[in-house]
Amino acid sequence: MSSQGSGAVFPDSGRIVIVGASLAGLSAAETLRAEGFRGPLTLIGEEPYLPYDRPPLSKAVLTGWVPAEHTTLPRRETLADVEWRLGVAAVGLDLPAKQVRLADGHSVAFDRLLIATGTRARPWPKQAEAELEGVFTLRGLAMRHFGPPERPAYLEQLRPEVARIVTTLIDQMRGQRQIDFVESFAYPLPVTVICRMLGVPLEDEPKFHVWASSLAESLAGQSDEQRQQREQAFNDLNQYMAGLIEHHRQQPGDDMLSGLATDTDSQGRMADPYLVATAALLLFAGHETTVNLLGNGMLTLLRHPAVLDRLRNAPDLIPATVEELLRYEPPVQLLPNRTTLDEIALVGTTIPKGVLVTLALAAGNRDPARFADPDRFDPERRDNQHLGFGSGIHSCFGAPLARMEAQIALTELVRRLEQPRLVVDPPPYRPSPLLRGPEHLLIEVDGVRAS
Repeated sequence: MSSQGSGAVFPDSGRIVIVGASLAGLSAAETLRAEGFRGPLTLIGEEPYLPYDRPPLSKAVLTGWVPAEHTTLPRRETLADVEWRLGVAAVGLDLPAKQVRLADGHSVAFDRLLIATGTRARPWPKQAEAELEGVFTLRGLAMRHFGPPERPAYLEQLRPEVARIVTTLIDQMRGQRQIDFVESFAYPLPVTVICRMLGVPLEDEPKFHVWASSLAESLAGQSDEQRQQREQAFNDLNQYMAGLIEHHRQQPGDDMLSGLATDTDSQGRMADPYLVATAALLLFAGHETTVNLLGNGMLTLLRHPAVLDRLRNAPDLIPATVEELLRYEPPVQLLPNRTTLDEIALVGTTIPKGVLVTLALAAGNRDPARFADPDRFDPERRDNQHLGFGSGIHSCFGAPLARMEAQIALTELVRRLEQPRLVVDPPPYRPSPLLRGPEHLLIEVDGVRAS
């Protein structure tokens, strides 16, 4: 929320209501006050508690993936001059009256509404409402610089650059007969792409390779030493991102971080604490899952050589093959951080309201009630509505980028690698039960064709 023109966008005479009393909502309120807004502020939160600092991956603690004995929840200093409506969920909008409807039957009037539900961006449950004048979402602030609808051509403009990176990586394999596919291709491709998009100097990649590995491995449970390494990685990554964001604010370019740091749109920009968290998330999520998609994809194709041969002669099947890979071996297997908003009856079992549940995306992708012969890898599968990128309001907004990277990569790999075959099957896997993919994937080739 830029201080330039903030008086016009946020007039002191109107009430701003923030739905979401977590750190995201608190940071938004702090920024509004810091930039001169003195009008009435109301924060609405479903939890009955004032905001607290979550430790890294705290939901992994709650679900038992990470031991909790060294975990603390320090309280934040809260603003005194705001109205807190805690312990009740916002469930909808009365647009003619400009009111937020609460689950207890009451309503809260607003002139401007900020939806900041969670420490990561969440859209309003009804997208049509979230797009109305006077309503803006934190997820939308991030997506505005990523692609559609504000930058519809952005990803397509990246296609030649992604193709060039793919060609360069495969060229570097020439002369080798044994290749670690993960180290030589599956990791450097998405890392290079996300660095270019965010404006991260590629020479800094070794730093966040260590940080990302520590954070990903933390999902598998840790010793005390590993936990300390994870916490250090989390702090180092945030500190690095804070400095990089300030650099891009002072010397902006055409990258995402520059856009986020200097945003002057009427919807405002993110507060710095949230901007740092979003940048770190984009850097981490922008390559970790795609590494698994590429690694799982190559492994699956090498286990199905007839499909691999067919793709060489019919590259138009590559897009459908990528979708089937996302169904058959999704890079994210589990989501242990969902809460039931109501009581759910499911196949003879009642899940109570308000309990933590783990979504097994990989199991849903093999559901025989949804997919015929679900354990068969079939790139020509019809109606392949998988859960590889999640679903609903939690769908991955990086999905178009991951699809593009995988499609370009597989097209060139099947064309240029001569007689690729597995050295070890099964390969060693990464330790995380959530992010599933080969840690190393040794393959032998008879040669690498010229580009």
